[in-house]
Amino acid sequence: RRVALANIKKVNFPPVKQAQMLEKLIDGQTNISEKQNAIAALGAMTHNKAEKILSKYLHLAIKNTLDPALHLDVFNAIETSTFSSLKTKLTNQQKKWLNNDLLAYQATLFGGNAEKGKELFRRNEAAQCLRCHAVNGKGGMVGPPLEHIADRLSREELLTSVINPNASISPGYGVVILSLNDGEELSGIVSAETTSELTLKIGNKPPRIIKRTAIKEMEMLPSGMMSLKDVLDKSQLRDLISYLITLKK
Repeated sequence: RRVALANIKKVNFPPVKQAQMLEKLIDGQTNISEKQNAIAALGAMTHNKAEKILSKYLHLAIKNTLDPALHLDVFNAIETSTFSSLKTKLTNQQKKWLNNDLLAYQATLFGGNAEKGKELFRRNEAAQCLRCHAVNGKGGMVGPPLEHIADRLSREELLTSVINPNASISPGYGVVILSLNDGEELSGIVSAETTSELTLKIGNKPPRIIKRTAIKEMEMLPSGMMSLKDVLDKSQLRDLISYLITLKK
Protein backbone atom coordinates (compact mmCIF):
# COMPACT_ATOMS: atom_id res chain seq x y z
CA ARG A 1 0.00 0.00 0.00
CA ARG A 2 2.83 2.44 0.81
CA VAL A 3 4.32 1.82 -2.63
CA ALA A 4 0.95 2.52 -4.24
CA LEU A 5 0.58 5.73 -2.26
CA ALA A 6 4.07 6.91 -3.13
CA ASN A 7 3.26 6.42 -6.80
CA ILE A 8 -0.35 7.59 -6.78
CA LYS A 9 0.12 9.82 -9.82
CA LYS A 10 1.30 6.84 -11.86
CA VAL A 11 -1.96 4.94 -11.36
CA ASN A 12 -4.24 5.10 -14.39
CA PHE A 13 -7.28 6.26 -12.45
CA PRO A 14 -8.84 9.71 -12.93
CA PRO A 15 -7.82 12.24 -10.25
CA VAL A 16 -11.31 12.17 -8.72
CA LYS A 17 -11.09 8.41 -8.31
CA GLN A 18 -7.59 8.65 -6.87
CA ALA A 19 -8.72 11.21 -4.30
CA GLN A 20 -11.72 9.08 -3.36
CA MET A 21 -9.50 6.03 -2.89
CA LEU A 22 -7.23 8.00 -0.58
CA GLU A 23 -10.20 9.29 1.40
CA LYS A 24 -11.54 5.77 1.79
CA LEU A 25 -8.14 4.62 3.04
CA ILE A 26 -7.94 7.47 5.58
CA ASP A 27 -11.47 6.83 6.84
CA GLY A 28 -10.98 3.08 6.96
CA GLN A 29 -9.31 0.68 9.37
CA THR A 30 -5.75 1.05 8.06
CA ASN A 31 -2.89 1.88 10.42
CA ILE A 32 -1.85 5.42 11.29
CA SER A 33 1.25 5.36 9.08
CA GLU A 34 -0.80 4.49 5.98
CA LYS A 35 -3.37 7.16 6.80
CA GLN A 36 -0.57 9.72 7.17
CA ASN A 37 0.91 8.70 3.81
CA ALA A 38 -2.52 8.99 2.19
CA ILE A 39 -2.98 12.52 3.55
CA ALA A 40 0.43 13.49 2.17
CA ALA A 41 -0.61 12.05 -1.19
CA LEU A 42 -3.75 14.23 -1.18
CA GLY A 43 -1.56 17.27 -0.57
CA ALA A 44 0.52 16.39 -3.62
CA MET A 45 -2.54 16.39 -5.90
CA THR A 46 -3.88 19.46 -7.70
CA HIS A 47 -7.49 18.41 -8.40
CA ASN A 48 -10.24 20.26 -6.52
CA LYS A 49 -11.58 16.92 -5.25
CA ALA A 50 -8.40 16.51 -3.21
CA GLU A 51 -8.83 20.08 -1.98
CA LYS A 52 -12.38 19.35 -0.81
CA ILE A 53 -11.27 16.24 1.04
CA LEU A 54 -8.39 18.06 2.74
CA SER A 55 -10.81 20.85 3.65
CA LYS A 56 -12.99 18.27 5.37
CA TYR A 57 -10.06 16.97 7.40
CA LEU A 58 -8.92 20.48 8.29
CA HIS A 59 -12.40 21.25 9.61
CA LEU A 60 -12.38 18.04 11.67
CA ALA A 61 -8.89 18.79 13.02
CA ILE A 62 -9.86 22.30 14.10
CA LYS A 63 -12.97 20.88 15.79
CA ASN A 64 -10.78 18.20 17.45
CA THR A 65 -12.93 15.42 16.03
CA LEU A 66 -10.18 13.98 13.81
CA ASP A 67 -7.71 11.44 15.20
CA PRO A 68 -5.05 13.71 16.81
CA ALA A 69 -2.34 11.52 15.26
CA LEU A 70 -3.36 12.95 11.89
CA HIS A 71 -3.62 16.67 12.66
CA LEU A 72 -0.04 17.57 11.79
CA ASP A 73 -0.21 15.55 8.58
CA VAL A 74 -3.28 17.50 7.46
CA PHE A 75 -1.56 20.80 8.27
CA ASN A 76 1.64 19.77 6.47
CA ALA A 77 -0.27 18.51 3.42
CA ILE A 78 -2.09 21.83 3.11
CA GLU A 79 1.07 23.88 3.61
CA THR A 80 2.86 22.02 0.80
CA SER A 81 -0.17 21.94 -1.51
CA THR A 82 -1.24 24.31 -4.28
CA PHE A 83 -4.59 25.02 -2.59
CA SER A 84 -4.30 28.72 -1.74
CA SER A 85 -7.72 29.07 -0.10
CA LEU A 86 -6.98 26.16 2.24
CA LYS A 87 -3.59 27.63 3.07
CA THR A 88 -5.27 30.92 4.00
CA LYS A 89 -7.80 29.13 6.19
CA LEU A 90 -5.04 27.23 7.97
CA THR A 91 -2.93 30.37 8.41
CA ASN A 92 -5.87 32.23 9.93
CA GLN A 93 -6.41 29.40 12.39
CA GLN A 94 -2.72 29.28 13.31
CA LYS A 95 -2.79 33.01 14.05
CA LYS A 96 -5.41 32.31 16.73
CA TRP A 97 -2.94 29.95 18.40
CA LEU A 98 0.08 32.28 18.26
CA ASN A 99 -0.07 33.38 21.91
CA ASN A 100 -0.48 29.86 23.26
CA ASP A 101 2.43 27.49 22.59
CA LEU A 102 0.47 24.43 23.68
CA LEU A 103 -2.27 25.16 21.15
CA ALA A 104 0.22 26.14 18.45
CA TYR A 105 2.11 22.86 18.91
CA GLN A 106 -0.71 20.52 19.99
CA ALA A 107 -0.51 18.70 16.65
CA THR A 108 2.89 17.35 17.72
CA LEU A 109 1.46 15.42 20.69
CA PHE A 110 0.38 12.31 18.78
CA GLY A 111 1.28 10.42 15.64
CA GLY A 112 5.07 10.57 15.75
CA ASN A 113 7.59 7.84 15.08
CA ALA A 114 9.29 6.84 18.34
CA GLU A 115 12.27 5.24 16.58
CA LYS A 116 12.93 8.42 14.60
CA GLY A 117 12.55 10.37 17.82
CA LYS A 118 15.09 8.16 19.56
CA GLU A 119 17.57 8.70 16.73
CA LEU A 120 16.94 12.44 16.86
CA PHE A 121 17.51 12.46 20.63
CA ARG A 122 20.79 10.61 20.24
CA ARG A 123 22.28 12.15 17.13
CA ASN A 124 20.65 15.45 16.10
CA GLU A 125 23.42 18.06 16.30
CA ALA A 126 21.00 21.00 16.46
CA ALA A 127 18.95 19.66 19.37
CA GLN A 128 21.96 18.16 21.26
CA CYS A 129 19.64 16.33 23.68
CA LEU A 130 22.13 13.66 24.70
CA ARG A 131 24.83 16.18 25.53
CA CYS A 132 22.79 17.48 28.46
CA HIS A 133 20.43 14.63 29.41
CA ALA A 134 21.13 11.00 30.21
CA VAL A 135 18.94 7.99 29.46
CA ASN A 136 19.85 4.76 31.22
CA GLY A 137 23.18 6.23 32.30
CA LYS A 138 24.23 7.35 28.82
CA GLY A 139 24.47 11.06 28.11
CA GLY A 140 25.29 14.34 29.82
CA MET A 141 24.58 15.43 33.38
CA VAL A 142 23.93 19.14 32.78
CA GLY A 143 20.17 18.55 32.78
CA PRO A 144 18.05 16.04 34.71
CA PRO A 145 18.13 12.36 33.67
CA LEU A 146 15.20 11.33 31.50
CA GLU A 147 14.97 7.53 31.74
CA HIS A 148 11.64 7.63 33.63
CA ILE A 149 10.45 11.07 32.53
CA ALA A 150 7.14 9.75 31.14
CA ASP A 151 6.21 8.45 34.59
CA ARG A 152 6.36 12.02 35.89
CA LEU A 153 5.18 14.12 32.96
CA SER A 154 2.21 13.90 30.59
CA ARG A 155 2.53 14.41 26.84
CA GLU A 156 1.48 18.03 27.27
CA GLU A 157 4.07 18.58 30.00
CA LEU A 158 6.77 16.93 27.90
CA LEU A 159 5.89 19.21 24.99
CA THR A 160 6.01 22.29 27.23
CA SER A 161 9.39 21.22 28.62
CA VAL A 162 10.99 21.15 25.16
CA ILE A 163 9.36 24.25 23.62
CA ASN A 164 9.33 26.38 26.78
CA PRO A 165 12.02 25.00 29.12
CA ASN A 166 11.69 27.91 31.55
CA ALA A 167 8.07 27.02 32.33
CA SER A 168 9.17 24.38 34.85
CA ILE A 169 12.70 23.60 36.00
CA SER A 170 13.43 20.31 37.74
CA PRO A 171 14.60 20.49 41.37
CA GLY A 172 18.38 20.54 41.53
CA TYR A 173 18.80 22.31 38.19
CA GLY A 174 17.30 25.76 38.73
CA VAL A 175 19.58 28.63 39.74
CA VAL A 176 17.97 31.30 41.92
CA ILE A 177 19.02 34.68 43.31
CA LEU A 178 17.51 35.57 46.70
CA SER A 179 17.30 38.89 48.50
CA LEU A 180 16.44 38.27 52.16
CA ASN A 181 14.58 40.56 54.52
CA ASP A 182 17.76 41.13 56.55
CA GLY A 183 19.64 42.42 53.49
CA GLU A 184 21.61 39.24 52.75
CA GLU A 185 21.81 38.15 49.11
CA LEU A 186 22.28 34.53 48.08
CA SER A 187 22.51 32.61 44.83
CA GLY A 188 22.51 28.88 44.30
CA ILE A 189 20.65 25.83 43.07
CA VAL A 190 17.24 24.99 44.48
CA SER A 191 17.55 21.31 45.41
CA ALA A 192 14.15 21.04 47.08
CA GLU A 193 11.20 23.25 47.92
CA THR A 194 7.86 23.27 49.73
CA THR A 195 5.17 25.88 50.16
CA SER A 196 6.94 27.20 53.27
CA GLU A 197 10.65 26.86 52.52
CA LEU A 198 13.29 26.01 49.96
CA THR A 199 16.63 24.26 50.18
CA LEU A 200 19.47 26.10 48.51
CA LYS A 201 22.75 24.50 47.47
CA ILE A 202 25.49 27.16 47.42
CA GLY A 203 28.73 25.90 45.91
CA ASN A 204 30.40 23.29 48.10
CA LYS A 205 28.70 24.51 51.28
CA PRO A 206 26.13 22.39 53.13
CA PRO A 207 22.56 22.90 51.85
CA ARG A 208 20.83 25.83 53.47
CA ILE A 209 17.12 25.89 54.26
CA ILE A 210 15.48 29.27 53.70
CA LYS A 211 12.02 30.10 55.02
CA ARG A 212 9.86 31.74 52.36
CA THR A 213 8.78 34.33 54.91
CA ALA A 214 12.45 35.43 55.12
CA ILE A 215 12.65 36.09 51.37
CA LYS A 216 12.11 39.65 50.14
CA GLU A 217 12.75 38.97 46.45
CA MET A 218 13.44 35.83 44.42
CA GLU A 219 14.65 35.69 40.83
CA MET A 220 14.85 32.41 38.96
CA LEU A 221 17.51 32.54 36.27
CA PRO A 222 16.52 31.25 32.82
CA SER A 223 17.17 27.63 31.98
CA GLY A 224 20.31 26.97 29.98
CA MET A 225 18.28 24.74 27.68
CA MET A 226 17.22 26.32 24.41
CA SER A 227 13.70 26.00 23.10
CA LEU A 228 13.64 23.15 20.58
CA LYS A 229 10.96 24.88 18.54
CA ASP A 230 13.80 27.09 17.30
CA VAL A 231 15.85 24.16 15.97
CA LEU A 232 13.37 21.37 15.11
CA ASP A 233 10.37 21.42 12.81
CA LYS A 234 7.01 20.18 14.05
CA SER A 235 7.40 16.76 12.49
CA GLN A 236 10.69 16.29 14.33
CA LEU A 237 9.15 17.53 17.57
CA ARG A 238 6.32 15.04 17.15
CA ASP A 239 8.82 12.20 16.75
CA LEU A 240 10.74 13.39 19.82
CA ILE A 241 7.59 13.50 21.97
CA SER A 242 6.66 10.01 20.77
CA TYR A 243 10.06 8.79 21.95
CA LEU A 244 10.04 10.62 25.29
CA ILE A 245 6.62 9.19 26.17
CA THR A 246 8.15 5.69 25.99
CA LEU A 247 10.66 6.47 28.75
CA LYS A 248 8.94 4.70 31.64
CA LYS A 249 9.92 2.17 34.27
